[in-house]
Amino acid sequence: MIAIVVLGLGITVFMKMQGRSSSIARSNANVQRAAQLIGRHVESLRVAIARDPAAWPPRDTSFSDPERPGLFLKRVVVAAISPKDGASLATVRRIDLTLSWGQRALDTMKVTTYVSRSF
Repeated sequence: MIAIVVLGLGITVFMKMQGRSSSIARSNANVQRAAQLIGRHVESLRVAIARDPAAWPPRDTSFSDPERPGLFLKRVVVAAISPKDGASLATVRRIDLTLSWGQRALDTMKVTTYVSRSF
């Protein structure tokens, strides 16, 4: 009888650890997908600006990734400020990228980067 109770407790602990491990792996996969989307987005922005001067300055936008349903990106473009004298830089923009893939607090990633007219 004691062996059955110990075996039951062991199986319960094992199942809980497996569920937690699966949740962590899923969370890591979402962060990796978000990072890949950031890389593709910044690269496509760079190529668009290089090919078409009319694409400067970039504009605010938001979209859902068709390859990964539930992954949403929002881009906000603001003027870049020089750290040296606080003046606005005409050929540089600050881009704030916000990616979200769920409703929980840790299901959002915010990245700030800078782009220049002459990459």
